[in-house]
Amino acid sequence: MSSSAYYSLIQWCPDAGRMETVNIGLVLVGPTRTKSIIRIQATPGRIRSCLGANVDSTYLRGAIEAFETRFRNELTDVTTPEAVDSWSGRLGNDIVMTPCRGVAIETDRQSTFDEMFNRLVERKRVPAGPDRSRLASRLTRLLTRKELGLTVEMNKELPVPTIGSATIPFAIQADVLQLIKPIMLGPRALDDARYWRLLSEDFSTSNFQLLIVFSEPQTDVEFQRKRECEHLFKDTRVCVFHEECLEQFETYVRDLPRP
Repeated sequence: MSSSAYYSLIQWCPDAGRMETVNIGLVLVGPTRTKSIIRIQATPGRIRSCLGANVDSTYLRGAIEAFETRFRNELTDVTTPEAVDSWSGRLGNDIVMTPCRGVAIETDRQSTFDEMFNRLVERKRVPAGPDRSRLASRLTRLLTRKELGLTVEMNKELPVPTIGSATIPFAIQADVLQLIKPIMLGPRALDDARYWRLLSEDFSTSNFQLLIVFSEPQTDVEFQRKRECEHLFKDTRVCVFHEECLEQFETYVRDLPRP
């Protein structure tokens, strides 16, 4: 059973006037009566590659150590997002924090935190390049059929405030932009589903509809993964389709209002 918590990104912002930032850490607050988790990881090279600005390693290390010390002394036991936002609003140096946002804890807190840190700070799982899965090939053939008359863009880059940008395998121009992500039910399916659930809440434009298409399960393990992945998108704006019922997906895209 899932529980509710909140997260805030810790960002390096060397020029408050330009408001350009790079994510260097993460804070997870709650659920109630649990201590906050914090982790920061930053190097001058990463900041330079993201912002194009040099930073002295000694200064960076000192700023991070001072921030962590102050946070652990003042906020470790805080369990409300309002208290964290109030505290972060008083920060006045190169380190800032985003307003707290809700997140569901599907397994345990530490696993959720590690996964979010990898995705939002380390960016290990940001999709890059074309999706070459079997399902992606089927979708390519379907979406590019002339009789459907769709305007499809492959591997579209969209801005995402927390990580910069994300690559969408398929985007259909309609009255509302349709973003399509195929997910194969392999060992990393649940990680992919969690990632796209997070991104669905964080695209900088609200004029979109995310469509997830799961591959057809071939084993009992994949059937179980499919159920777990589907649960992640329950009560969200995301539309879920399945490869074994691809005609439903085809009907959906055929009936899309054209721009």
